[in-house]
Amino acid sequence: MPSFQVVGALFSRLKFYLADSTRFAFIGNYSCSQPLPAIMTTDRKLKIIFGILSVVLLTTLLIKLTNVPGGMILSGLFLGGMMIVGIIIGCLILSGLLKLIFKKTSFLTILSITTTISFLAFHYQLYSPTLKIIVPNGYKGEINLILSNVKDNILTVDSNGIGYLNEWTFNKNIFKTNS
Repeated sequence: MPSFQVVGALFSRLKFYLADSTRFAFIGNYSCSQPLPAIMTTDRKLKIIFGILSVVLLTTLLIKLTNVPGGMILSGLFLGGMMIVGIIIGCLILSGLLKLIFKKTSFLTILSITTTISFLAFHYQLYSPTLKIIVPNGYKGEINLILSNVKDNILTVDSNGIGYLNEWTFNKNIFKTNS
């Protein structure tokens, strides 16, 4: 009589197979607490890590949106909230499509990864660098920062009150004008 050993779950954590050197035999559902297969453990870890990261990024986005200027009558928080809802809906759709490709990975894992990437992209879009403008001693008057084709920002204001910004800094900053 051949001796059998438990091989482990193949494609399911509830089904176990007995094997000898030549064949596999299904022995039914097994409900004892056995270690999960490696793919399940990795999937669970990814789900937890990216889920927590998504929640942290969402929280920091909401905090950042309180300081973003809004449009005509709507606040920056409301407009940004609409963008976040759009991002989440887009991530749900994208995760559904990616689930068709990555069949062994759970939907929530894929969703948490896509929302983390999307929230990071939205954080980058809202990023506005802090500028340190150096003003000459005794200068009184208005300061103008002008878009120029310089490689690096020239934030040391000259005697006319002019500083020069490169295109990236000009596009990434939120300037409030007194009109």
